[in-house]
Amino acid sequence: MQPTLLARSISSVAIDA
Repeated sequence: MQPTLLARSISSVAIDA
């Protein structure tokens, strides 16, 4: 799993929340 992809997933969830 790529760190950048993981970070984007977390960021997306944080922004969406």
